[in-house]
Amino acid sequence: MSLYDIPQLVASFRSVRRDTIQVAEEIPEADYEYRPSAASRSVAETLVHIADGRSINRFELLLGSKEHELQHRAQLTVIQRLLGLVPHFTRALPGRKVRAA
Repeated sequence: MSLYDIPQLVASFRSVRRDTIQVAEEIPEADYEYRPSAASRSVAETLVHIADGRSINRFELLLGSKEHELQHRAQLTVIQRLLGLVPHFTRALPGRKVRAA
């Protein structure tokens, strides 16, 4: 595990949150009730869960919440693909010519 200094940690959290917001903005609001399966959270429920994430110790507060958000952002990225959208990470790959969502 790499160690972060304070500016790197702050930049890392901001990057994760910025990318999660971009994913949320790219999924049409009309699809926020979509669930990949009956047992899955909807898009809206996943976003609320990310925003309401609670940590139980200092480690989770510093790094666990970031990993928690990344896990759920990955789920949202799969949902984007199931909805026929091209995630911004894919569009940003060098040499890729894909149309935006």
